[in-house]
Amino acid sequence: MYPILFEIGQAHLYSYGLMFALGVLAAVFYLSRRPPVAGLETSQIIDLILILTFVGILGGRVFYILQHWDYYLENPLEVFAIWQGGLVIYGGLIAAVAALAVFSWIRRVHFFELTDLYFPAVSLAMAFGRVGCFLNGCCWGTPSNLPWAVQFPFLESPVHPTQLYFALFDLILFLFLAYRYPRRCFTGEITVMYLVLYGQNRFTGEFFRGDNLPVLWGMTQAQLISLGFVLAAGVLYLFYFRPKLCHSHANLAYRQAGENPVS
Repeated sequence: MYPILFEIGQAHLYSYGLMFALGVLAAVFYLSRRPPVAGLETSQIIDLILILTFVGILGGRVFYILQHWDYYLENPLEVFAIWQGGLVIYGGLIAAVAALAVFSWIRRVHFFELTDLYFPAVSLAMAFGRVGCFLNGCCWGTPSNLPWAVQFPFLESPVHPTQLYFALFDLILFLFLAYRYPRRCFTGEITVMYLVLYGQNRFTGEFFRGDNLPVLWGMTQAQLISLGFVLAAGVLYLFYFRPKLCHSHANLAYRQAGENPVS
């Protein structure tokens, strides 16, 4: 646990803030290597992810403050100390996606072209962020006697390094989505995959979390939102993407048969 990497006078380099910044830089580098999409130049794509990062931080912080409202009522200045940690990932995701939807509507850009592009970058940034959680000592796991269990100074017994579990999964998810992106079968495929895979991983990983308490039906808030992600992916695919795919395949079959396409 190294919440502060080093100090120079009154200046502190916080591990969480550093890893968060490295995650954003990694995401920017990844996006800079992608070809322009939806009429946006590479510079515009990078500018947009920086805007989404700011919105995501704001959304994640608001969610965290609402979860710890009593503490921040007594310590109002701590609201701004985000370099010490204290972001709810789902809050940041929801806020960033909402901002992306507004941008898509204003610029008349296909929303799922943008989400397909950005979700792999989000996974990469999250992998760095989770390492920051580990160094900061937040988001710890349940007690464990496994060889790789870790001991935090403020806990009585070794616990699962859930932060590293999530970091490893996020990295694998990034590699998979980045591989699938140029090979996707339809616009929105990467979005559906992200919602399902991230949702199920977060739902499962919450069973190993020691800092989150159940809020409904024995599930944590993150698990409930995870189910919402998976459900949203299913609804999108069944009622939005699949009908379009079936219609497209029908038209192709008619063309190959020399008949008029379905209208």
